[in-house]
Amino acid sequence: MNFSSLRAYLASSLSLSAHRIKIQPLAGGFCNTTVRASFSPPIYMPQLGFLGSIIVKYALPHAAPSDPTHHHQIVEARALALLDPRSPDPLAISALALKCSSIKIPRLVFHDAERRVLAMTDLGDALPLDDWLTSDPPPPDCEVQHTAAALGRFLAEFAVGTSNPSAQTLARASNAVLMDAWYADVIRLMRTVLARARIDDADVLVARAHRSLQEIGEVESCLGMVDLWTGNVLVDSQGNCGLIDWECFGLSSASCELSMFIASLYRIFLRTTSKDTLRRTGSFTRALLRSYGLHAPTPSLYFKRQALLAHGRSLINHVGFYEKELSEEMKDRALSAGLACMRAAGESEHGIRSSFFHDDLADYESLYESSRLMLLSGRL
Repeated sequence: MNFSSLRAYLASSLSLSAHRIKIQPLAGGFCNTTVRASFSPPIYMPQLGFLGSIIVKYALPHAAPSDPTHHHQIVEARALALLDPRSPDPLAISALALKCSSIKIPRLVFHDAERRVLAMTDLGDALPLDDWLTSDPPPPDCEVQHTAAALGRFLAEFAVGTSNPSAQTLARASNAVLMDAWYADVIRLMRTVLARARIDDADVLVARAHRSLQEIGEVESCLGMVDLWTGNVLVDSQGNCGLIDWECFGLSSASCELSMFIASLYRIFLRTTSKDTLRRTGSFTRALLRSYGLHAPTPSLYFKRQALLAHGRSLINHVGFYEKELSEEMKDRALSAGLACMRAAGESEHGIRSSFFHDDLADYESLYESSRLMLLSGRL
């Protein structure tokens, strides 16, 4: 489907004249393209009100019927409906979107499974979190603190509010088809990075990471985005956060969600030499973790170990996933920090190396402080 045929498709689906629709490409990939479709004048939809634009994801013509894009769209369409407090049958956690007014989640406009087209409301002009933190001119410090605190509270209350989901809830938010393949990719990349670096205890560390992924859903489970990272968080000019790309939504764990997100924030440490940006990113991370801790229970030993493993493998995998983006020095730092986390986790929660944590910091800050210091050593 090219832009011309997409315009015609949308005109037919929404009962509009094609000349009222303007298509703007936003992002693309081998199997999926994302565009903004703008309407002049705005259209009215009974459940959504007036819409000046929508975001549309669609599979490219060469994508095979078995392509995972199809499953991602089904999961995301279902997630947007379940998390919309105004939808006919949402999850109870959807009320959090009303409580946390500065956190925005797109609303489902329609999903055409046969044509593999997914349309959702447009959150407007905003920057991915990492671009916002590194922007010039930078956001004011007070806005950085406020945005981080609001996001930390939302993530904590979302994890608490969906903890130990029932079988009925999991049936409505199933992501098993995608997760097996995703976990396999994570382990495959980690194994490759460690093999190239000739790490002596690679087999032991890979086995730890593999077991931790297999345990997701067995202990301290919750619902989550699964692949939460800075690219899934958009920040607008008022500091509001939009959470996008819910295409893996389903069974997860709070330790994994938080630890992967912090690792993605720490990627900014690896990409910049600006001391102002390093300080700003560190300030954002600390404010987010403090706020998270105010709205989440004290982390158990099990949480701490799972957090170390998720954070460690994410840092290690930065080396492979961002191979062309990072300098050799930054790859070495990421690998060293990731290995330290994995080794500190031990073989069970009773074997955690307690000296790895910083007792002078709040619980959640202390989990990630050692890796932060390793990444920033000598750079501030």
